[in-house]
Amino acid sequence: GDYMKRRPRPEEVSLAIDVDSGRLRFELKERAPLFAEAKIQEYWLVRPKMQRIVVHRDPQSDGYRTITSFRTDQEVRSLTCPDSALTFDSLMAQ
Repeated sequence: GDYMKRRPRPEEVSLAIDVDSGRLRFELKERAPLFAEAKIQEYWLVRPKMQRIVVHRDPQSDGYRTITSFRTDQEVRSLTCPDSALTFDSLMAQ
C-alpha cells in the first residue's frame, strides 16, 4: 500500500514497534489491547530507561497472551522476520 497517503490497515501490519514515551499506563493498558484486538501479531515496546524491549505476542481479543522482556544483550527475533535479530543496544545505536 501507499502509506504516504494513508495509514496501514491492521491486517497489513504484522509487527508494531513503540518507544516508551513515559506514558506506560497508556501504552500497556490502552494501546497493547487495541493492537491485540486488531490481530497485530507482535507488539514491541522499547523501554529506554529500563534498557529493555518488551515483546507482546499471541494476540487475543482481550490482550496478548505472551509477554517477554529482553535485556540489553539478548537477541530479539520477530516471528515474521526470524532471520533478522536485534538487541536493545543495537536498536538504540541507530
